[in-house]
Amino acid sequence: MQLIITVGTRGCLLLVPDPTWEKFAPDLFRDAVQGDPGALRLRSTMALYGSVCRVDKSGRVTLSDEQMEFGGLEKLGKAIIFANFNHVEIWEPSRFASAISTTSAAEHDLLAARYFGNPRPTGGSA
Repeated sequence: MQLIITVGTRGCLLLVPDPTWEKFAPDLFRDAVQGDPGALRLRSTMALYGSVCRVDKSGRVTLSDEQMEFGGLEKLGKAIIFANFNHVEIWEPSRFASAISTTSAAEHDLLAARYFGNPRPTGGSA
């Protein structure tokens, strides 16, 4: 299996299967070609830290020194591997703890209603 590894958001590294990358990349490249300054910076950063990698027979991938440094992984030797729907995030443990906060059931229900169209939140008091 071929994967694209690059920088994600909030200080994590992003592992994206090639078919998912092929769907995502055209929008980013189109906006960058059209001169969108944010898309240009994002594309440049993702290219600078990005690479194609393969999963070895033991299920491992190799990170570059630059990727390890960006992700804060160079000193600890520990990482959290977080499957997030169509991609995988690689986190330094303390960054993960601060970036992924636990929400209450009521807050979760409000977010679900906002993004999934659930008309009646069920968590908390009604």
